[in-house]
Amino acid sequence: MNPEFGRNLRVEISPYRLMAMTLTLALIFLLVHMASGPLSGATNSALAQIMFIAIAVIWGSRLAAGSVLQEIRANTWDSQKLSALSPWQMTWGKLLGSTSYVWFGGMLCGAVYLIYRNQIDEQAVKTVVAMLQFGLLVHALSMASSLIAIRKNPKAPSSLLTLAEPITAFVAAVFVFTSLQRGAPIVWFGITTARLDFYTIVLALGCCWAVAAVYRLMCVELQIRTIPWLWPVFTLFVAGYWAGLEAGESQHFSLHALLQTGFWFALVFTYIAAFADRRDPITVHRCLLAWRYGSLRRRLEEFPYWTSSFALALVLAAVLAITSPSTAGDGSLRLATWPALLVAVRDIGLLYYTGFGRRSVTADMTAFLYLALLHKLIPGLLQLTRLDGLAPFVDPLLHPNPILALIITLAHCAVVAWLLRGRWYARTAPLREVAAA
Repeated sequence: MNPEFGRNLRVEISPYRLMAMTLTLALIFLLVHMASGPLSGATNSALAQIMFIAIAVIWGSRLAAGSVLQEIRANTWDSQKLSALSPWQMTWGKLLGSTSYVWFGGMLCGAVYLIYRNQIDEQAVKTVVAMLQFGLLVHALSMASSLIAIRKNPKAPSSLLTLAEPITAFVAAVFVFTSLQRGAPIVWFGITTARLDFYTIVLALGCCWAVAAVYRLMCVELQIRTIPWLWPVFTLFVAGYWAGLEAGESQHFSLHALLQTGFWFALVFTYIAAFADRRDPITVHRCLLAWRYGSLRRRLEEFPYWTSSFALALVLAAVLAITSPSTAGDGSLRLATWPALLVAVRDIGLLYYTGFGRRSVTADMTAFLYLALLHKLIPGLLQLTRLDGLAPFVDPLLHPNPILALIITLAHCAVVAWLLRGRWYARTAPLREVAAA
């Protein structure tokens, strides 16, 4: 048995806890059964779903997020990282072991849901399977988010980290369980699929991707180097999923539209990865040393994840520029995606500018404020005050001419590069003094 999984089982599972969960749920369902009378079947089946959300999803997300935080609080995480456990053993040992107790309660709720259905048909079984898949997906995402937060700031308050996951899980559970109800079939790239079957497949794939994310983050924690090839593949997967829903019943979907969808999703995932990565001077200095002295594999291992999705966006932009039909004589339509790429470069430069600051704890919030000012607040204020002509100089993507937007964005990038250079030299002065000595 996996030692980490066994240790978590011994912590979470005991005869008294199992008895307490069983008796509590039995009394709740018995009370509702006696109070509902003829409607007890429908009422208890709906209650079983609600109890599953409360126990397996919301409570479980908090336990999954706190599985590593508890080790840090108990000062045992460093010793675990030095143990002989592999990243995969650590991943599923914590993911399933720390949530084993709530899984027991969730399975009891699933069994009650099947019992109180009028008939145990294929629809009911698929619903329970989707419920279990959604619980595992939320647990994996909660653990992944806590690992990212720990990597960025190991001293972050654990109460804040473990409070956000249950709230997010509740909102997601309401949305997903509403979507699982009977409704119109889902059409994906012209393929019509029953709603429950479609979401069952999507949740299964989502669980695989979420567990893979936890595994990669656990590799980072255990200082096992990996190449970030999985992030652009996931970007293409999400882009293909969204493009299929957009295509709907259309049997003829344009390759140009698919490339555009992939490009914009690659940019979005670049921002997500840039916010999730560490942006302190030491990390950047290590990347620069790997680029200067390391092999190709070493460079790929050290570079941040956002570079892989940005490289994907760059490739898709080049393909779009080559294949896009251009009706303008100057070929400006072929440059439509390039201002967005340079805006992403400018914004990531601002992220690193705030990351190089003295107060790294508030770097993300400061960067988010800068981006909100540049993309929404200042352009919106200029448009409301009838200064529409100045708005594209703040947000170049508002300019109708891609070439002029490209020129404005290059000017923005130059200003950000100058600011970033000054802060970089200010923060790395001690490193240069040590190297000189």
